[in-house]
Amino acid sequence: MLTDSFGEDNIDLIKKAGKMCFDRVEIAFGDPEDFRVKAVKKVLNEDKMGINFAVGLGPDSNSISPETEIRKAGVAIMKKAIDTAYATTGGNCVIGGPNFAAWLYLTGKSPSEDEWNWGVENYRQICEYAATKDISIAVEVLNRFETHLFNTLSEAYRFCSDVGLPSALVQPDTYHMSQEEKSWGDSFREPGSRNKYMHVIDNDRGIVGTGLVNWNEVFTALKDIGFDGWLTVEGFTRDSEIVARLTKIWRGPAESAEDLAVSSLKALKNFENKYFNN
Repeated sequence: MLTDSFGEDNIDLIKKAGKMCFDRVEIAFGDPEDFRVKAVKKVLNEDKMGINFAVGLGPDSNSISPETEIRKAGVAIMKKAIDTAYATTGGNCVIGGPNFAAWLYLTGKSPSEDEWNWGVENYRQICEYAATKDISIAVEVLNRFETHLFNTLSEAYRFCSDVGLPSALVQPDTYHMSQEEKSWGDSFREPGSRNKYMHVIDNDRGIVGTGLVNWNEVFTALKDIGFDGWLTVEGFTRDSEIVARLTKIWRGPAESAEDLAVSSLKALKNFENKYFNN
């Protein structure tokens, strides 16, 4: 992560990512209506960069809240995000993140049948709308300390299957997977073609290939399912005190955010060449 917020002053970070040899960036929406569509679109076109987006719902837009109006607010925010993403890209992008329930919303219980059904119903509305604009919506699979609705790729796959639309995708994240999954390879194989976008980083949120994630198993499985989507390096450092506090980064996993990004990309390219380019 190169910045803890994205505004007019951060647009040059897209160029910076391109110079690092990335071909696509992910930008998290704050308020989609405040997004600098024209300025971002201009830089993307100039630098021939692609873009995906992330949305994190909050307490006032929690799609599995017992309060009807709060659930409706979650759908409304996602539709605004879809409109903004479409205005920026014309489609062919993904909106991922904790967009299925409020981030850090935990009841202390297993998900109820009502919560599951509310989530599915609202996600179906969102994915139907997104499909009209050639945009996919991906549920980022988080660990048990950040959501209780689902924590494994298998559970997320069941959720997307209940939604029943091809625009509903499963978004793996290798950091969260390292806490919740029993098998790297089999975890990817069950969702299969619903895996088209994922976050990659090592188990300690450090540089890809320096921790406990079994990247050979990961890339073997991605090859087996014919993965043709995007990998996004989602790492955090202490460069931003806000991000470090939210993600509990008490020691630096790399010298800087740039080092984390570039070193991870280099490792990913090596795995890509080994498993996809032979």
